[in-house]
Amino acid sequence: MVHLGIDFDPRPFVHGVCTYYYGTYDIEGGLAEAREGIYHEGEKGFVVHIPSLVSPEMAPPGQHVMTIYTSVRINSTRATGKSTSRNMLINY
Repeated sequence: MVHLGIDFDPRPFVHGVCTYYYGTYDIEGGLAEAREGIYHEGEKGFVVHIPSLVSPEMAPPGQHVMTIYTSVRINSTRATGKSTSRNMLINY
């Protein structure tokens, strides 16, 4: 999970407060894997949540708050290596 403060209007880039960016076209397969406990650890997509779009008081005028996150197993090396996960999301 990455928390950011941004100083631009994100609306041209998102579909609402919460947008999932898919890294695969096999959505049904991804859902089936998640139900089976198989996590893609960010390789097949991530979520961008921008609550200040509906609660503007969460950020100064003209700015927004953003959280980026994905599914990762608790014992994953990516869960314990924060810089690795951050770099993977930034380079996506």
